[in-house]
Amino acid sequence: MRIRRFSQFNESKIFDDHKDLIEHVEKFLEEIYTTRPTTWKQKLGQILTERTSNSGIVSAMLVFKEDVKKDLNILENFLTDTDEHISEFDEIFQKMDRLDVNDEEAYESLEKIKDKIEKYKEFIEQYIEDLESLIKNYTEIDEKISFLMRLDFKSFF
Repeated sequence: MRIRRFSQFNESKIFDDHKDLIEHVEKFLEEIYTTRPTTWKQKLGQILTERTSNSGIVSAMLVFKEDVKKDLNILENFLTDTDEHISEFDEIFQKMDRLDVNDEEAYESLEKIKDKIEKYKEFIEQYIEDLESLIKNYTEIDEKISFLMRLDFKSFF
């Protein structure tokens, strides 16, 4: 059985009714567009200013990256559900050789939502890639600092 309504718009579910999907995705995309970048910026700033060691920064960034990945997974689930509804309309069109006005409007709305989801998905994938690069850099810095702190020329001679 598919769930139709729930209170939070930060979860993706499989929707039987394309209208519920459209409503839900639009609210989630609004959240992604307005709130998430600000929240991510604050979280990243907090990690960089509150951590005293590079290894602490790496650990906190790894947790942060997983939080961002959750939003990516939600978008991917919405994309899958949107694609399924678009496919249903495509099947109707193939059988009937046309869509009624309401179905055509719904189809266009789903196509627009799909485009938005794909754009946000690309943005979040790039953000994760940039976080991974930062994590790698901080890991390398931590390793180099550890090496230099342990360096003792007496042990070489």
